[in-house]
Amino acid sequence: MFGIAEVSAIPVRAEADERSEMVTQVLFGESFTILEEQPKWFKIRIDTDGYEGWIDSKMATLLTEAQYRNIQQAEVFVTTQSVNVIQELNEEFPQMVYAASVFPNYNDHTHQFKIGENTYQWLNPDDEDEEIGFSETLQEKISHLKELSKDL
Repeated sequence: MFGIAEVSAIPVRAEADERSEMVTQVLFGESFTILEEQPKWFKIRIDTDGYEGWIDSKMATLLTEAQYRNIQQAEVFVTTQSVNVIQELNEEFPQMVYAASVFPNYNDHTHQFKIGENTYQWLNPDDEDEEIGFSETLQEKISHLKELSKDL
């Protein structure tokens, strides 16, 4: 099974317990593989960094294998500004997402992107300071970011 974050951030915990230590977060647009299921919990591996842990199953958007493969092969945009405002086109209210959020299938001209059946509009793209490797697939972007981090 596969999933993606369609909320600003999903806490990833060391154990399947709300009181357990938060070890990382899944940011908006990051996909993951579901390794195990327990009542109310999924054990996941985040695709971008390989971190594993437990998330509340209600916070995950499940993907079909075809949707997951599409996202893995899609060109993506990773935001660098602190706060980004997006809106799912069928929703009344926008939402804020953080820097390093992933916009799969991003269209630079319309500022729209698609996750599963949902189409989003990025409402404040003109605030973006810098693009990190636009027009790369997620796997190319992961490799690029890992190379950059070696110099740190």
